Amino acid sequence: MAFITFHKNPRARDLFNSLFSVRFTAILLFILILVAILGSFIPQERTFSEYARVYGIRLTEIFYRLHLNTLFTSAGFLLLIFFLSVNILGCFVKSLLAKKRSVGFLTIHLSLILLLAGGMLSAVGRVHGEVDVLEGQTVAAFTSGNRTIPLGFELRLKDFELQKYEGGRQKILILVPGRKEPLEFAFRKKVWTAVPGTDLEFQVEEYVPDFRYDVTRKMAFSVSNEPNNPAILVHVRGKDVNYAEWVFHRYADFHGESDKLLSFRYIWAQEIPKAFISHVEVLENGKKVMERAIEVNKPLSYKGFSIYQATYDSQEGKWSGFDIEKDPGTGVVYASILLIMFGLVQSIYLKPFLKKKKKPDTK
Repeated sequence: MAFITFHKNPRARDLFNSLFSVRFTAILLFILILVAILGSFIPQERTFSEYARVYGIRLTEIFYRLHLNTLFTSAGFLLLIFFLSVNILGCFVKSLLAKKRSVGFLTIHLSLILLLAGGMLSAVGRVHGEVDVLEGQTVAAFTSGNRTIPLGFELRLKDFELQKYEGGRQKILILVPGRKEPLEFAFRKKVWTAVPGTDLEFQVEEYVPDFRYDVTRKMAFSVSNEPNNPAILVHVRGKDVNYAEWVFHRYADFHGESDKLLSFRYIWAQEIPKAFISHVEVLENGKKVMERAIEVNKPLSYKGFSIYQATYDSQEGKWSGFDIEKDPGTGVVYASILLIMFGLVQSIYLKPFLKKKKKPDTK
């Protein structure tokens, strides 16, 4: 009865036709495009201090009041997506009732609705965070924003492996008395290396990126992880010779005391790792259920979580940093893309082919 009343009411019918029309679809898409352009100019989901540094405090406060810093997860944006989904669904139903449609047409429109639904699921339910794990340590949760997200299993870092290119870029030059040209060696720690033309050998025992020396404790240490004052401790030994000295990158000239047989020069360079690999175990109820190696572009996927290799301990190689993400809309989006491909193939290729095949022979 209500449907008949609605159908006979011209104003309600006009409103219905307006809401479920291609024209309204175009209006919604136009608004979404404007929002997307605005979101591309304003970096999303940054901290207040990052915005203030670039735009100033007053403009940053406006961003926060209007939610311009979280445009793509704001209630207004999700409402636009919801209206667009309902609009497309209404247009689809109207078209279906008005005229018989092909499988390709149905598939493409259903896939668009699925695509929008997947986007909304991702915007509402996606969680992302980071966690640092020491070798031998086990974690069962991570932090996303102000929330602690349980994994539902335990992740243990069994071992961290840092692979470097052969030879590397850092060099050690050694000037031997009586020799005009210095000897060149690749930078390697804890490896004894013979010095040609002498009965001596050396090894690099320690590397400090930002060297400082505590006179009271007579101990060298680093004030940061940045290579502001890189230095190495070189140990030299031989017959009746056994000493160690600090060699600094910033002091480029060969130096050394007169009673020392060798003079060193340390050439520092940013080391580019070949690969950094985290060998991890997945535990449930204390029992190992999986063992994998996580590398860059080779994440671990388990129970809806994707765990990516993100950072690592560049000094000692004792911990690994992971990006952890869970996106409930990913599967829906992938399904919609497959449906779109199927619908396009059916509409562009299969339908014309079948129609041509059914056409009667006029000869």
